[in-house]
Amino acid sequence: MLCHTSCLLEAPLSFEWQKNGLYIKSGSKLEVTLSPGDYITCAARQQQHQHISISPPLYVLKRPSVSLSHAGDILEGRPLTLTCDIDNFDNSSATVDYCWSKKKNVFSDDEVLSKGRQLVFKSFKSSDSAEYWCTVENQLGKKTSEPVRIDVQRMSWRTINIIRLFCSAVVVVGILIILTLEFRTTTSPSSTANPNELVQPAEQLDDGDYDDIDAEDAL
Repeated sequence: MLCHTSCLLEAPLSFEWQKNGLYIKSGSKLEVTLSPGDYITCAARQQQHQHISISPPLYVLKRPSVSLSHAGDILEGRPLTLTCDIDNFDNSSATVDYCWSKKKNVFSDDEVLSKGRQLVFKSFKSSDSAEYWCTVENQLGKKTSEPVRIDVQRMSWRTINIIRLFCSAVVVVGILIILTLEFRTTTSPSSTANPNELVQPAEQLDDGDYDDIDAEDAL
Protein backbone atom coordinates (compact mmCIF):
# COMPACT_ATOMS: atom_id res chain seq x y z
CA MET A 1 0.00 0.00 0.00
CA LEU A 2 1.09 3.56 -0.70
CA CYS A 3 0.30 6.59 1.43
CA HIS A 4 0.23 10.02 -0.24
CA THR A 5 -1.48 13.38 0.16
CA SER A 6 -2.78 15.96 -2.30
CA CYS A 7 -2.31 18.83 0.15
CA LEU A 8 0.27 21.44 -0.86
CA LEU A 9 2.59 21.21 2.13
CA GLU A 10 6.17 22.22 2.59
CA ALA A 11 8.69 19.40 2.72
CA PRO A 12 9.85 17.39 4.43
CA LEU A 13 6.83 15.18 5.08
CA SER A 14 6.75 11.91 6.94
CA PHE A 15 4.08 9.23 6.95
CA GLU A 16 2.94 6.85 9.66
CA TRP A 17 0.87 3.72 9.38
CA GLN A 18 -1.59 2.38 11.94
CA LYS A 19 -3.29 -0.98 12.13
CA ASN A 20 -6.51 -1.11 14.13
CA GLY A 21 -5.53 2.22 15.70
CA LEU A 22 -1.99 1.17 16.72
CA TYR A 23 1.27 2.45 15.20
CA ILE A 24 3.10 -0.16 13.14
CA LYS A 25 5.51 1.60 10.73
CA SER A 26 6.79 4.87 9.27
CA GLY A 27 7.23 5.51 5.55
CA SER A 28 5.05 5.97 2.53
CA LYS A 29 4.86 2.26 1.64
CA LEU A 30 3.48 -0.64 3.62
CA GLU A 31 3.37 -4.39 3.21
CA VAL A 32 1.32 -6.12 5.88
CA THR A 33 -0.83 -9.20 6.43
CA LEU A 34 -4.41 -8.38 7.34
CA SER A 35 -7.41 -10.41 8.46
CA PRO A 36 -11.10 -9.73 7.89
CA GLY A 37 -12.14 -6.93 10.24
CA ASP A 38 -8.69 -5.28 10.38
CA TYR A 39 -8.31 -1.71 9.18
CA ILE A 40 -5.39 0.47 8.14
CA THR A 41 -4.91 4.24 8.33
CA CYS A 42 -2.00 6.43 7.30
CA ALA A 43 -1.17 9.93 8.54
CA ALA A 44 0.98 12.71 7.10
CA ARG A 45 3.18 14.64 9.49
CA GLN A 46 5.24 17.78 8.77
CA GLN A 47 8.50 17.73 10.74
CA GLN A 48 7.69 17.63 14.47
CA HIS A 49 4.10 18.80 14.13
CA GLN A 50 1.13 16.65 14.99
CA HIS A 51 -0.66 14.72 12.27
CA ILE A 52 -2.01 17.21 9.76
CA SER A 53 -3.81 14.74 7.53
CA ILE A 54 -5.22 11.29 8.36
CA SER A 55 -6.73 8.95 5.80
CA PRO A 56 -10.13 7.30 6.25
CA PRO A 57 -9.82 3.74 7.64
CA LEU A 58 -9.38 1.08 4.98
CA TYR A 59 -11.05 -2.15 6.11
CA VAL A 60 -10.46 -5.73 5.16
CA LEU A 61 -14.13 -6.44 4.66
CA LYS A 62 -16.01 -9.16 6.45
CA ARG A 63 -18.91 -10.90 4.82
CA PRO A 64 -21.98 -8.71 5.26
CA SER A 65 -25.45 -9.85 6.30
CA VAL A 66 -28.95 -8.68 5.41
CA SER A 67 -31.36 -7.59 8.15
CA LEU A 68 -35.06 -6.72 7.83
CA SER A 69 -36.80 -3.76 9.45
CA HIS A 70 -39.30 -6.05 11.20
CA ALA A 71 -39.64 -9.73 11.97
CA GLY A 72 -42.55 -12.04 11.22
CA ASP A 73 -44.70 -12.41 8.13
CA ILE A 74 -44.33 -9.84 5.36
CA LEU A 75 -47.86 -8.73 4.47
CA GLU A 76 -48.59 -7.32 1.04
CA GLY A 77 -48.65 -3.53 0.96
CA ARG A 78 -46.60 -3.16 4.13
CA PRO A 79 -43.38 -1.05 4.06
CA LEU A 80 -40.10 -2.92 4.35
CA THR A 81 -36.45 -1.88 4.66
CA LEU A 82 -33.44 -4.15 4.06
CA THR A 83 -30.10 -3.16 5.61
CA CYS A 84 -26.64 -4.41 4.69
CA ASP A 85 -24.67 -4.90 7.94
CA ILE A 86 -20.97 -5.54 8.57
CA ASP A 87 -19.83 -6.54 12.06
CA ASN A 88 -17.56 -4.03 13.85
CA PHE A 89 -17.63 -1.64 10.92
CA ASP A 90 -17.71 2.15 11.23
CA ASN A 91 -19.97 3.40 8.43
CA SER A 92 -19.50 7.02 9.45
CA SER A 93 -15.79 7.17 8.58
CA ALA A 94 -14.98 4.22 6.34
CA THR A 95 -15.37 4.31 2.60
CA VAL A 96 -17.23 1.34 1.12
CA ASP A 97 -19.64 0.84 -1.76
CA TYR A 98 -22.90 -1.08 -1.35
CA CYS A 99 -24.86 -2.77 -4.10
CA TRP A 100 -28.17 -4.70 -3.93
CA SER A 101 -29.25 -7.57 -6.17
CA LYS A 102 -32.14 -10.00 -6.36
CA LYS A 103 -33.14 -13.23 -8.05
CA LYS A 104 -36.82 -14.21 -8.38
CA ASN A 105 -36.29 -17.94 -8.97
CA VAL A 106 -33.75 -20.48 -10.17
CA PHE A 107 -34.70 -19.85 -13.80
CA SER A 108 -34.32 -16.06 -13.72
CA ASP A 109 -31.18 -13.98 -14.04
CA ASP A 110 -29.64 -11.91 -11.29
CA GLU A 111 -30.98 -8.36 -11.25
CA VAL A 112 -28.94 -5.42 -9.96
CA LEU A 113 -31.25 -3.06 -8.05
CA SER A 114 -29.58 -0.07 -6.47
CA LYS A 115 -26.62 1.21 -4.47
CA GLY A 116 -26.64 2.27 -0.85
CA ARG A 117 -26.60 0.57 2.53
CA GLN A 118 -30.38 0.26 2.66
CA LEU A 119 -32.97 -1.00 0.20
CA VAL A 120 -36.35 0.59 0.96
CA PHE A 121 -39.79 -0.61 -0.16
CA LYS A 122 -42.64 1.81 0.55
CA SER A 123 -45.12 -0.95 -0.25
CA PHE A 124 -43.84 -4.52 -0.61
CA LYS A 125 -45.84 -6.37 -3.27
CA SER A 126 -46.19 -10.00 -4.27
CA SER A 127 -44.19 -9.22 -7.41
CA ASP A 128 -41.28 -8.22 -5.13
CA SER A 129 -40.99 -11.72 -3.66
CA ALA A 130 -37.44 -12.94 -4.39
CA GLU A 131 -34.00 -13.65 -2.96
CA TYR A 132 -32.10 -10.51 -1.97
CA TRP A 133 -28.41 -10.00 -1.16
CA CYS A 134 -25.94 -7.15 -0.86
CA THR A 135 -22.32 -6.74 -1.97
CA VAL A 136 -19.77 -4.47 -0.29
CA GLU A 137 -16.58 -3.33 -2.00
CA ASN A 138 -13.55 -1.16 -1.31
CA GLN A 139 -9.90 -0.95 -2.44
CA LEU A 140 -9.04 -4.22 -0.70
CA GLY A 141 -11.74 -6.32 -2.33
CA LYS A 142 -15.42 -7.16 -2.04
CA LYS A 143 -17.70 -9.50 -0.13
CA THR A 144 -21.25 -10.71 -0.77
CA SER A 145 -23.86 -11.66 1.79
CA GLU A 146 -25.89 -14.83 1.91
CA PRO A 147 -29.16 -14.43 -0.04
CA VAL A 148 -32.32 -13.90 2.00
CA ARG A 149 -35.62 -15.19 0.64
CA ILE A 150 -38.54 -12.80 1.17
CA ASP A 151 -42.09 -13.83 0.24
CA VAL A 152 -45.35 -11.96 0.67
CA GLN A 153 -47.79 -13.66 3.04
CA ARG A 154 -51.40 -13.38 1.94
CA MET A 155 -54.44 -14.02 4.14
CA SER A 156 -56.08 -17.41 3.53
CA TRP A 157 -59.64 -17.66 2.26
CA ARG A 158 -60.64 -19.14 5.61
CA THR A 159 -59.39 -16.04 7.43
CA ILE A 160 -61.12 -13.75 4.94
CA ASN A 161 -64.42 -15.63 5.36
CA ILE A 162 -64.18 -15.46 9.15
CA ILE A 163 -63.70 -11.68 8.95
CA ARG A 164 -66.66 -11.35 6.60
CA LEU A 165 -68.90 -13.43 8.90
CA PHE A 166 -67.86 -11.39 11.90
CA CYS A 167 -68.65 -8.12 10.13
CA SER A 168 -72.05 -9.47 8.99
CA ALA A 169 -72.87 -10.60 12.54
CA VAL A 170 -72.04 -7.15 13.91
CA VAL A 171 -74.37 -5.53 11.35
CA VAL A 172 -77.24 -7.94 12.17
CA VAL A 173 -76.89 -7.38 15.91
CA GLY A 174 -76.95 -3.63 15.38
CA ILE A 175 -80.15 -3.85 13.31
CA LEU A 176 -81.87 -6.04 15.96
CA ILE A 177 -80.96 -3.56 18.71
CA ILE A 178 -82.44 -0.66 16.72
CA LEU A 179 -85.66 -2.58 15.95
CA THR A 180 -86.05 -3.60 19.59
CA LEU A 181 -85.70 -0.01 20.80
CA GLU A 182 -88.24 1.22 18.24
CA PHE A 183 -90.71 -1.54 19.22
CA ARG A 184 -90.49 -0.66 22.92
CA THR A 185 -91.04 3.01 22.14
CA THR A 186 -94.22 2.42 20.13
CA THR A 187 -95.81 -0.14 22.50
CA SER A 188 -95.15 1.42 25.91
CA PRO A 189 -98.41 2.60 27.74
CA SER A 190 -98.96 6.29 28.28
CA SER A 191 -99.15 7.50 31.86
CA THR A 192 -100.96 10.76 30.91
CA ALA A 193 -104.76 10.75 30.99
CA ASN A 194 -106.68 11.87 27.94
CA PRO A 195 -108.45 15.10 28.83
CA ASN A 196 -111.31 14.23 26.45
CA GLU A 197 -112.20 11.13 28.44
CA LEU A 198 -114.50 12.00 31.37
CA VAL A 199 -114.79 9.83 34.38
CA GLN A 200 -118.40 8.60 34.68
CA PRO A 201 -119.81 8.94 38.24
CA ALA A 202 -121.32 5.91 39.84
CA GLU A 203 -125.12 5.63 39.42
CA GLN A 204 -127.07 6.69 42.46
CA LEU A 205 -130.11 4.70 43.44
CA ASP A 206 -133.40 6.53 43.75
CA ASP A 207 -134.70 6.82 47.27
CA GLY A 208 -138.06 5.57 46.05
CA ASP A 209 -136.66 2.20 45.34
CA TYR A 210 -136.35 1.42 49.04
CA ASP A 211 -139.26 0.39 51.41
CA ASP A 212 -139.38 1.89 54.85
CA ILE A 213 -139.28 -0.84 57.45
CA ASP A 214 -140.68 -0.05 60.84
CA ALA A 215 -139.89 -1.92 63.94
CA GLU A 216 -143.54 -2.87 64.25
CA ASP A 217 -143.62 -4.47 60.82
CA ALA A 218 -140.65 -6.52 61.77
CA LEU A 219 -142.64 -8.03 64.54
